[in-house]
Amino acid sequence: MDAETLFDNIGRRYEDVFANNPNLRAFIHRSAARLPHGSCVLDVGCGTGKPVAEALATAGHRVHGIDVSQEMVRIAQSQVPGTFEKVDMRLYQPAGHLDGVFAILSLFFVTPGDTHSMLFRFSEWLRHGGIVVIGVGPSDSLPSGSYVHDPTWDCARQLWQPFLGYHGHGTYFSKDSWHRLLRGAGFIIEDEECFLFNPNNDEYHNKDTYFLVCGRKVEENAATLGPFPEPSAFIPPLVPLSGCRVMDLNRLVSPDLHRVLNTFPSHGSGLVIGLNNLGQHDSRIQHWNGPLDDLPFKSGQFDWILAAWSLNQPQQVSTTVTELVRVANQSSHAAILLTQGAPDNEAIQFLNSTSTVPMFAHQGSLLRAARDELTKQGFEVSLQRIHAHFEFPEEDVSERCNHASEILAQFGQADGLDRAGMQEELASRLHLHFQTSAHSVGHEMVILRAIPQRIAPD
Repeated sequence: MDAETLFDNIGRRYEDVFANNPNLRAFIHRSAARLPHGSCVLDVGCGTGKPVAEALATAGHRVHGIDVSQEMVRIAQSQVPGTFEKVDMRLYQPAGHLDGVFAILSLFFVTPGDTHSMLFRFSEWLRHGGIVVIGVGPSDSLPSGSYVHDPTWDCARQLWQPFLGYHGHGTYFSKDSWHRLLRGAGFIIEDEECFLFNPNNDEYHNKDTYFLVCGRKVEENAATLGPFPEPSAFIPPLVPLSGCRVMDLNRLVSPDLHRVLNTFPSHGSGLVIGLNNLGQHDSRIQHWNGPLDDLPFKSGQFDWILAAWSLNQPQQVSTTVTELVRVANQSSHAAILLTQGAPDNEAIQFLNSTSTVPMFAHQGSLLRAARDELTKQGFEVSLQRIHAHFEFPEEDVSERCNHASEILAQFGQADGLDRAGMQEELASRLHLHFQTSAHSVGHEMVILRAIPQRIAPD
């Protein structure tokens, strides 16, 4: 049962069981006091509005609550000051920056990959210095044998767990993992508490362990250049790769990417790297998938360049960028676009976690190095997140896993790779993944756009 149906059915019973939690209320009050009076605060998975939204409104803050359940939103609107709307947290986008984000007991019901993504989105939504408050059940407290270990994300998964007469999925990270995830999304931890809660209710007899964490945003651009901290000067060796990776667009779903591609000029010559099936029949476009340290093209030959997944080894970024700049026709204000992985890219997580040696370097470090080099060479640079995923519509789960493992292994191609062994391991992990993410694997990206700085005439 999905979260929307589950909570539409449970309704006010959820409040009856879980709202009377003195430790939780005290933590919310402490966290709310860290914000200036009248702050703009988002309650993610607001439920009936009690106790979180109610406590925030009482503290004098402007509260907006979101929940996937229309019934929960209806109840919250009827009893708590603030505004509330029905929307999936994964699809929500605030109108402006927020001062605080509270996600109390709402991240259980999303996948491990979505949990990672939501923390980076929280960071993106918050102004610098804003706070995030997370309330979860830590995997440290789960009884042995009550969960399945997910090796891709190093977390615990409970499948079809009983909950107030229904069944749902649950995702649990350890307390140490939550520290790492929050730091990765650009937060420092200012307060935390772990306690046992006994609802003392006839409908719910479990004693649950709660882990509450309050973090403050101290890093910018976590959603594009994270996770933090960046790797130290020592860069571990990567799986060797000659040339660049090639991304197949046939399985990729991304309206964001198509909007970006549609901004390319309809005239002039273009160079496409790493995307074989883009502009195949356009004589003005040339394709290249070979090494990037010495491109076989004339200087200033192209009016625009799109290079997908072309930055691989950190020590090669400067050389790659210099070659792209060389073949760009800067007199025409050529655009150079580089696409790399976002910090919450599921495909990279699957591939790196199945290999003893990392297949992909820290994507944020590569983008930061490229941005700095392009800026040094006289370009104006901007970064933009691109929402994307690989789609696998096959109804048969085994067939779906096999096709997905083939696509991912192809994307992660590297010299000397045991591709058959990797596909077998990926298929096993994807079988668990597809139990809660039925037909997709996330492929969030970041596009770096660089254009020559305009020089004013004498």
